[in-house]
Amino acid sequence: MLWLIDFDGVLVDSSSCLPNVYYQLWEKYFNRIVSNCNMFIYEALRLEKEAKKKRLFDKRLLFKSLLDVFNVNLDSISIDRLVKDYWNLRIKGTRIKENVEIALKILQRNYGARLFILCDNDGISGLKKYRIIRSGLSKYFEEILIVGEDYSSFSEAIVHIITKEKLKKYQIIVVNDWLEPLIEAKSIGVRTALITESLKKKSDIIDYTAPSLFKLVHSVYIID
Repeated sequence: MLWLIDFDGVLVDSSSCLPNVYYQLWEKYFNRIVSNCNMFIYEALRLEKEAKKKRLFDKRLLFKSLLDVFNVNLDSISIDRLVKDYWNLRIKGTRIKENVEIALKILQRNYGARLFILCDNDGISGLKKYRIIRSGLSKYFEEILIVGEDYSSFSEAIVHIITKEKLKKYQIIVVNDWLEPLIEAKSIGVRTALITESLKKKSDIIDYTAPSLFKLVHSVYIID
């Protein structure tokens, strides 16, 4: 079986650090012009969530929207510096999720699974691959496929893999913590798995649900 696994939210936790990331950005850039730190962080996290839903990954757009909320004007050079600091802080705050490496080793050694990363881009060319390599997890994966850089969509990437690797659709499982990519995957006919704390299946689009990759591996091979 070939597993196409998402990065953020499945392999690593890069979101828990965001309140601290925005606090440090507020402290460095905005504490004299935006008095309410908590409101600044609240609005930033709200915009993060909205951007993810819309699959808008260019953080320059997020920061322009955030600055508009507080009627703050910055030139493009300052916004680029802000984005750079944001990513440096977020990379430092990213942590590999519990038992992920154990799950990857089990997949490879016990079940002979082939592992690819399939994920969205970060809005800056090459940044997502850099983050994956920096995490130390790239050693487990044959390929890293970035939607928005290597492919225009998840469905295009999956179809290419099916053709290139000469696989049947049932031999592929796509793992993500976000429903939209799995909708694309299921439209092609491959198996889908949603990483979520809610174990109730979201819809017929989802074949498996689990709170972690480790528990998903158990579910897939016990059930099958």
